[in-house]
Amino acid sequence: MKGVVDRVSRPATSGEIDPILIKFVEALAIADARRDHLFESERLMRTILMPLARCASAVVFKMKLAAIYARFSTELQNEKSTEDQIALCRAYAARHQLNVVATFEDRARSDASVFGRDGLMQLMDAARQRLFTVVIVEALDRLSRDMEDLAGIHKRLSFQGIEIQAVHDGTADSILIGIRGLVGQMQREDGAKKVRRGMAGVVRDGRHAGGRAYGYRAIPGKPGELEIVEEEAAIIRRIFVAYAGGTNASRDCTRSQPRKRSSTTGAAMERIDD
Repeated sequence: MKGVVDRVSRPATSGEIDPILIKFVEALAIADARRDHLFESERLMRTILMPLARCASAVVFKMKLAAIYARFSTELQNEKSTEDQIALCRAYAARHQLNVVATFEDRARSDASVFGRDGLMQLMDAARQRLFTVVIVEALDRLSRDMEDLAGIHKRLSFQGIEIQAVHDGTADSILIGIRGLVGQMQREDGAKKVRRGMAGVVRDGRHAGGRAYGYRAIPGKPGELEIVEEEAAIIRRIFVAYAGGTNASRDCTRSQPRKRSSTTGAAMERIDD
């Protein structure tokens, strides 16, 4: 117990004091006021309760500050995926006496690249400010499935004195980062090959392999089958006819359309004239 107490090297800040400790100290104050009724002598207070309080303080004050990062890949996944990951990481932090001070997440973002992942960029910015000393993730592939990107993230965090802890793997070192990066990239590339193979099979069956094509819309309940949207098809026909006649069909047809309309994805578009 003395060894734990002696390791306290600095006063605690308000953000590091655990609410449980506050309640414990309050209980001690009440017990002190009533010690004549609760304890047989002052010796019990001095030899048992006060050393226990100092030991508990040492444990709470030395808790490492941690940040949680969570991510899921596509819009087809459940948005609660990140919430489940964060809950799992919080449970891990509680078991390992880590004080979670921030959470970062990316929803429907690919693991193939770090670009477009605002949550990861915010995490790295906070790391440069040294707001925490541990990053907790469910698994290392939440950070990246690219060998170079995962190694780069680990290198930059290590330079700041920040370690990565994965719920399923523990503290990440260079060896684990290398192995997980290699396995993750192989799985990603293998998955991409299988997707392309599946898309080729869909095309051979005479069905649409995905994506929104102007002039068509998907038929509900019939995957890969499309039907013609007559309003859009009329524009496509005008473009072909005009092109066959030697005119700039695309510009003429575009200018003939309403200034504001929806794109193939449903987003609002506004025509900009030259």
